[in-house]
Amino acid sequence: MKFEHHPNYEVKFASATYGTIYSSEPAFYISFGINENGLLLMWLGDIAKLPETEQYYLRSENVPSDHHIGSEFYEGQIEVKFTEEAPENRLFRLRSELNEASRSSLGFPIFQVSSEVLDSAILVRDPIFDTKTSRAQVAQALNDVYVESLEVSQFKKHLEAQDVDVSNIKGIKLLEQLMITLGYSDDLRELMKPFYLIYDLRVSQSHLMPTNSRREKVNSVSARLGMDDKAKFSEIYEKLREALYETLTVMEATLKGRPS
Repeated sequence: MKFEHHPNYEVKFASATYGTIYSSEPAFYISFGINENGLLLMWLGDIAKLPETEQYYLRSENVPSDHHIGSEFYEGQIEVKFTEEAPENRLFRLRSELNEASRSSLGFPIFQVSSEVLDSAILVRDPIFDTKTSRAQVAQALNDVYVESLEVSQFKKHLEAQDVDVSNIKGIKLLEQLMITLGYSDDLRELMKPFYLIYDLRVSQSHLMPTNSRREKVNSVSARLGMDDKAKFSEIYEKLREALYETLTVMEATLKGRPS
């Protein structure tokens, strides 16, 4: 999606399926939603108000309608639903705000935003049915959205410019080094813990391994969250989601406290 990568545009998400595109030149904004089939929704009346060049771009990306307009976008704009916000939406909105703070301070986002990430973000939900398949799906989606989507190539470029040797580090370790250069001086390992736990949870649910080994991996995740080895997957997921929210909040505050 050009809007996410072009410097004249900014995309802000209220949730994983509801957001707004802002343009500085030419100046405009337009809200959009994503339906259950992963298709983008916009109002024709809103599109008609856009500059002609933008209308042509959207037309070039248009696909036949699947006639499914049910979405948070529709509920918010038409049914004016003000239900309690899902914690996953709060988390994803914080992810978007963190990206905005990072762009403002560093010139690049912390996380990638792509159609693949958005597809995975929709799946980040406490599974309704506690099955092996649903646990694996949620763990994989959580890892895709909050670990695999880290902008590691941008981290490397920035750290190399700060004379940091990054030849032997990658992934989450690069994010750790970035936080050090930003002046974060508290317990770095504790701050980064949710990212490592998300990765380990995904390994425990997605990799082929003996049942005992899988349980040991899950128990390791729950223990590091301060939970006992009888914790259910849904309880681990909830605790991990809360820990990640705290971490992203601290990261955003650190970035906002840094001179641009």
